Amino acid sequence: MNKSGFRSWMKFEEYSRIVLVCVVVAVISFFGVRAEGVENAQPPDGEEKGPLRLISVEPTVLFLREQGSLLQVAEVEIESTSELSEVKVEVKLGSRQRSTGVGKVEKGKTKVQVHVPEVIAATEAEFVVRVGKDVADRRKATWQPQRHWKVYFVPITHHDLGYTDTIENVMNLYDGFYDDVIRFCEETEGFADESKYRYTLEGTWSLKHFIENRSEEVIEKFGEYVKEGRIEIGALFGNAISGLCGHEELIRLMYPSFRFKRMLGGTIRTGSITDVPGLSWGLPTVLSGAGVKYFFAGLPTYFEWGRNDIHTFWDESAILRHGRPDAFRWEGPDGQSVLVYYQGSYGFFNAVTGPHSYKYVLDNLPGMLGAMQKEDTPFSVMRYIHNGVDNHPPSVEISHIVKEWNEKWAYPQLMVATNTMFFEALEKQCQGIRTFRGELPHTDYVVGAISTAKETAINRITHERIQSAEKSATIASLVGDYKYPGEKLREAYDNMLLYDEHTWGRDYPAGEVQDLAWSEKGQYAYRAAGLVKPILRGSLDSVAQKIRLDKEGRHIVVFNSLSFERTDVVRVTRHIEKEPFDLIDEDTGAKVAYQSVRLDGPQAAAPYSAYRHARGQFEEHELFDLVFVADGVPSMGYKTYRIAPTGEAASSKSDIVVGEGEIENRFYKVALDRAT
Repeated sequence: MNKSGFRSWMKFEEYSRIVLVCVVVAVISFFGVRAEGVENAQPPDGEEKGPLRLISVEPTVLFLREQGSLLQVAEVEIESTSELSEVKVEVKLGSRQRSTGVGKVEKGKTKVQVHVPEVIAATEAEFVVRVGKDVADRRKATWQPQRHWKVYFVPITHHDLGYTDTIENVMNLYDGFYDDVIRFCEETEGFADESKYRYTLEGTWSLKHFIENRSEEVIEKFGEYVKEGRIEIGALFGNAISGLCGHEELIRLMYPSFRFKRMLGGTIRTGSITDVPGLSWGLPTVLSGAGVKYFFAGLPTYFEWGRNDIHTFWDESAILRHGRPDAFRWEGPDGQSVLVYYQGSYGFFNAVTGPHSYKYVLDNLPGMLGAMQKEDTPFSVMRYIHNGVDNHPPSVEISHIVKEWNEKWAYPQLMVATNTMFFEALEKQCQGIRTFRGELPHTDYVVGAISTAKETAINRITHERIQSAEKSATIASLVGDYKYPGEKLREAYDNMLLYDEHTWGRDYPAGEVQDLAWSEKGQYAYRAAGLVKPILRGSLDSVAQKIRLDKEGRHIVVFNSLSFERTDVVRVTRHIEKEPFDLIDEDTGAKVAYQSVRLDGPQAAAPYSAYRHARGQFEEHELFDLVFVADGVPSMGYKTYRIAPTGEAASSKSDIVVGEGEIENRFYKVALDRAT
């Protein structure tokens, strides 16, 4: 190596040492949380104890700013043998010294706050208690740097579709909430940025109702605050039970929110599902696919309410590295991921409705943040909701609390924020966090859906039927004059989604109002099904009319809306032929075996059998279904079958053998145990 190269290497090595020192200082500054060796330390050898004893010194998370410098608040506990005057506490940090006057001290133990100049690395400190000019006690300790906390208070209301009242009344309630949100934004326009009122919409079914029931002027004002980022639209329509949702429904959970984004402006970066114990693995895929970066997992903790002997419903320790709260990347099946934050339940600040006074924050926040530091949380940002409990009205008081706090304290700094504002700050501190792949298991909510079992079954059928209706309507609009029913399909999806929202009935699950609540909920399933069935039937009829038929007679067209060829059973309900016929596959000319199945009574295992049996007493076709197997129906295509009258009844051979109490084919034999 030449001299020039050697000098360059030495400069590089020297620079590396400087960088390393800076990194060490930064790490100490971030992770140091307490003064070591202060509590129960002994006075210097040979020094007698005075009438006042220094028991302990505890650092806090509180910082004041004085003449451009930061002062950390420490709590000093002293004990006096008598009433004393002119008491003060001195703090010495190297060449820096600061004195705090305490004044009169009563007999016994007293806690006082003193101000310690901020340190950026571990520093030897000495705390001296004086009475007048005399030293009463002193302690030495290593004073550690303290992290600078930033706390985000997110005004948000947990969306329950009903529960606290009837669905109709809850919808009307949110209209008033959003009137108030606009007013609160206006009232705090002149506040400092961190205390201006902001609001996050947890779900957008409430916004849909608001827009439908407010003037253009009000909606425009609401939109101005959305564009400004003061009002945030969440990514999802509601707190859906994602375990009930199919792939398409998970995607459609975002459609209403993005409709409102196009209408009002703003950006959508964060989604959340709160109060549902379980989240489906498909969520990170659909969220990230739509440009949503963040997700708040408001998994409830009600297995812990009032007891501690039940394992919580998911294995938090397998995913969270630091307990609650913690963040992790949730990677979907396709490899895309979202940043997830979980803090247990909705994210309350002690009381479920949030802080209601400056004093309440001062009494609780330092201890809450201090406890997190002792758990070695890796973050210096924290999120709490304000007035976020079930359908609770928003309040502007949080802006006044934050304003008063920040006028006194440098840290923790408080911010009235949206979910995304918190996540953007959190993300900067998430290097090296865990990536998790998989499902967060569902428990009782998916089971709770069977409290309205019939309606749940109807909605589950609609999950699949609506996709076929959408496809067939698209084709029909392209090949003919069928008008694409976009608005009807949108309405059907919205109703289907609302049925799969997490609330079933009232908080008091009995009585007439509960019956009304269940009826309101069930109407979403019926409404969605009622919108979809005519679209499916009408669009397929329109396509069928365009099919060229080479021969006269009655035909049956079988459609396949799947992405692959399909062979399956076809059932044509309410079908009767008075004369014998053959069923001809028009593609091959082959005869197809079929059955004419008669409804054998009002309790037959067929949908709506009681209704059909009753009508069948005067309309015979109600009692019969035509059943056959359609073979090889092409993807997104169809096959045509012709009913060809014949002089004699068709016969077909079957490998099914029916015996006394048993039935058998070439695969299985099923025998009835007559005793049971």
